[in-house]
Amino acid sequence: MAGNVDEWVSDWYSAEYYSVSPSTNPPGPESGTYKGCRGGSSHADAPYLRTFYRSYVEPELYGWSIGFRCVKAIQ
Repeated sequence: MAGNVDEWVSDWYSAEYYSVSPSTNPPGPESGTYKGCRGGSSHADAPYLRTFYRSYVEPELYGWSIGFRCVKAIQ
């Protein structure tokens, strides 16, 4: 999964959010300036290729190194 593209997440980004969020399935901040991304693209250096790596980008940003992951919720 890592090394393909930076993956958009639906959450807004806040550097401090996880210190005040619920421990299970945190919903993310209600608003913000940047959107969250996970992982790293094939253009990233090795430390950024972990699936849990968090970064942020402007919501209007697009390009060859940003994508998304389709998932199916299992209940």
